[in-house]
Amino acid sequence: MAELRETNEAEMAELRGAHEAEMAELRETNEAEMAELRESHEARIAELRESGEALVAELRESADAKDRRIAELRKSAEAKEGRLAELEESAGAHRRTSEDLARQIERLNAELESALHEKELSRNSIAALEKALQSSDDKTLQLSRRLEEKESELAQLGTDLSSVRGQLEARESAMADSEKQIASLENALEAKLAAFAEERDVFEKQQAELDREQSAEIEKLKSELQYQQGKLNRYAQQREQSLGEIERLRSKVAKRGDAVRELQSQISSIMMQRASRDNEISLLKDKLRAVEAGLRNARPADTTTLSSQAPEPEESSLEEAIRRSLENETGGNGGTSLDELEHKDSHHEPGTQSAPALEPAPARSDEGDFVVYFDESSDGLPEKEMKKIDRCARSFKQSGRKMELTVIGFAGPEGSANYTESLSARRADSVRQRLLERGVPQNKISVQSAGQDRRFQDWKARRVELVMAPRAVAESVN
Repeated sequence: MAELRETNEAEMAELRGAHEAEMAELRETNEAEMAELRESHEARIAELRESGEALVAELRESADAKDRRIAELRKSAEAKEGRLAELEESAGAHRRTSEDLARQIERLNAELESALHEKELSRNSIAALEKALQSSDDKTLQLSRRLEEKESELAQLGTDLSSVRGQLEARESAMADSEKQIASLENALEAKLAAFAEERDVFEKQQAELDREQSAEIEKLKSELQYQQGKLNRYAQQREQSLGEIERLRSKVAKRGDAVRELQSQISSIMMQRASRDNEISLLKDKLRAVEAGLRNARPADTTTLSSQAPEPEESSLEEAIRRSLENETGGNGGTSLDELEHKDSHHEPGTQSAPALEPAPARSDEGDFVVYFDESSDGLPEKEMKKIDRCARSFKQSGRKMELTVIGFAGPEGSANYTESLSARRADSVRQRLLERGVPQNKISVQSAGQDRRFQDWKARRVELVMAPRAVAESVN
C-alpha cells in the first residue's frame, strides 16, 4: 500500500507538474497572442484616427479656403455692382456694357452658389468621416470588452484548477474516485480549451472582417478625396478664367471712364467758351447802346427830329451783326457742337491733343472770368491769389442781381483719380468760402469739381476758374 501510495503520489505529482506546465504555456501563449492582437489593433486604430484627422483637417482647410474665396467673390461682385451703378448714373450711353457686366455678375453668383454647394458636400463628407471614426471606436470598445471577458474566463479557470488541487489533496485516500475526477476535469479542460480555440478563431475572423471593412472605408474615402480634389481643380480653373474676364472688364471700364471724363472736360470747356462769348455779346450790346445814346444826345435839335422819323435798328439785327463780327474774328470756327461731340469716338489720345487746347482766360474784371492758381497737392489759398477773389467779389456785387458765379475746380497729375477729384473739390470749396467771406450771397454761387485737367501737365492745371455770367448762361454751364 505504501508503495502504491508512493507511486500514485509520484504519478499525481507528475500529472500536476505536466498539467501546470501546459496551463502555464497556454496562459503565456494566450497572453502573448492577446498582447499582439491589442498592439496591432491599437496601431491600426491610431493609424485610422490619424488618417481620419488628417482628412478632416484637409477638408476643413479646403472648406475655409472656399469660404474665403466666396467672401472675396462676394466683395468683388459688390464692388462690380457699385461700379455699374456709378457708370449708369454718369453715362447712360453705355448701357450695353453695363448689361454685359450684369451678366458677368450673374455668372459669378452662379459660381458662388456652386461653391456653396461644394462646401455643403465637403461638410457632409466630414460628418461621414466622423461617424466612421465613431463606429471604429465602438468596435474597439467591443473588442476590449471581449478581451476582458476572456481574461475573466482565464481567471475562472485558475480558480477551478485551485479547487481541483484542493480536491486532489483532500481525497488522496480514494485514488479511484480521484482518477475519475481528474479524468472528468481533464475532459472539461479540453472542452473549455476547444471552446476557447473556437472563440479565438471567431475573434480572428471578426478582426479580419473589421480590417476588410476599414480598408474598404479607407478606399472609399480616398476615392471621395480624389473626386473632391478634381472638383477643386476644376473650380480653380473656372476661378482663373473668371479673374481674367474681370481684369478685361476692369480695363474696358477704365478706358470708358477716361473717355467719359474727357467728354465732360470738353463739354465744360465748350460751355465756358459759349458763356464767355455770350458775356462779350452782352457787353458789346451795352457799349453800342451807350454809343447810340451819346450820339443821340450830341446831335442838334433839328437833326433829332429827322432822325426820330427814321426807323431805329432792331435789336435782333444788332445781335446778328455782333455774332457775325465775332465769328469773323475767330476765323469762322464756332467750336464743336454737342451733337457733333456725341458722334465722335474719342477726342484725343491720353497725353496728346488733337486740337489746340483752350487756354484759361486771364483775370480781367471787365469780362468777369478769373483764374486762381494753387500750389501742388494743396487746397490752401496763396496770398496773391486771394486778391483775385476779392476783385471778383467786388465786380460781382457791382454787376447786378441777375448774375451768377460758377466756381470750377481743377487738378493736375497729382495722384490717383479719386485723389484729384477730391482735391479739385476742396480747391473749389476754398474759393467759395473766400467769396462768402467777401459778401457774395451763397445762392448766387455754384460749385463744380472737374477733377484732373488732362490738357495741362504743369501749374496751369492746378487752378479754379470763376465764371461770371447771367442766370440763363450759368444754368447752361452747370
